Amino acid sequence: MPNYRGRPQWRRAAEVAAGSWEAAKPISPSVMESEAGTGERSNDNSDFPPCVIFEAKPSLEIISVSKSVTDLLGLNNEAVIGRPQFWQERVAAQDWPLFQQKLSELESRGAVSFIHRIADVFGLPIWFTHTLRKVERKGETSVHGCLIPIYGEPRILALDQETVARFIHKLGNHFQLLNLVVNSLKKSLPDSRENELLQETLDKAIDLTRIFSDCNQTPSLASQVQLLEVMKAAAESRVSQFAANGVRLQMNFEEIPDDATIASDQFLLETTLGHILQNALEAVGSTGNVEVGGCLIPDGLRGAARIYIRDTGCGIPAREVQQVTLPFFSTKKGHDGMGLTVASRFIELHGGTLRIKSGEGVGTEVEILLPIERGPDII
Repeated sequence: MPNYRGRPQWRRAAEVAAGSWEAAKPISPSVMESEAGTGERSNDNSDFPPCVIFEAKPSLEIISVSKSVTDLLGLNNEAVIGRPQFWQERVAAQDWPLFQQKLSELESRGAVSFIHRIADVFGLPIWFTHTLRKVERKGETSVHGCLIPIYGEPRILALDQETVARFIHKLGNHFQLLNLVVNSLKKSLPDSRENELLQETLDKAIDLTRIFSDCNQTPSLASQVQLLEVMKAAAESRVSQFAANGVRLQMNFEEIPDDATIASDQFLLETTLGHILQNALEAVGSTGNVEVGGCLIPDGLRGAARIYIRDTGCGIPAREVQQVTLPFFSTKKGHDGMGLTVASRFIELHGGTLRIKSGEGVGTEVEILLPIERGPDII
């Protein structure tokens, strides 16, 4: 059994970072028996990489594994190979539903990646990035996997989204009670300035909670959606608002073909475009124009969709352009500065990127790049 005392695993992983990747190749049970059957740790750092690579049956029963499993988890081949119950025994109970979900997705998608905990020989949890890929060879299907340990990454200890959502729900309940109290005070003291300030503060707190709830969302209904349909829905739903402010909204959708589709949560993508259009409307005031359009950028069998929203507003100083997507940063007085933050996050969740181009006196352009799954010029 390996001895980790006095020698943290993160240090061990760092020491082998320069090791030979040849050792990462899955090895047979017989080789494992001779090299790792005793569970003793090798003194030669080049013997293994800082990850575990394995081959498994479609059920994920492991049939071969790299000997680095001994150094990273303290397990020998008898504890790993040919044991259908291995994953259920070692994966943390909190992560088991996610593990099963990803295994199900592997069947249809062919490859998945996710993060979860695995118990080492002492029963202590270690965080891993886990990648699985289906492989067809000579009419037979197998699964190739790679486990890379994650050491000292604070984000893995953050609250999960379900817990955060419960907190938000509880806050919402208390806000409702506070609203009832404020309304009661207004009846008792109708001319009280304190009541007005209390209502304004409560409204702001509710608004910030709503924005936080938006930031916590992830694509839950992702499917192939028509890019043109999403863009039209986001823009056309705001035409009347723009007109009421005396601002012309120009839509240039000619370069977006009807059958161009992207893998997207349609609601989140429309919300993203809505945040950006709202920002543009506020930037131009009562005089100016806003333009929204896009095109496809083909590249062999893959490609990207480029969406742009331009305004003729006052623009953003060069020193502030890189900060406008940061939380609570705003160039407008009285604004919370979360619109572009939420938009940027939603685009990243869809595998894309959001860029800002602006200059004082020349207006602002927000450019969005999203991966295209298929389209007439891409296939």
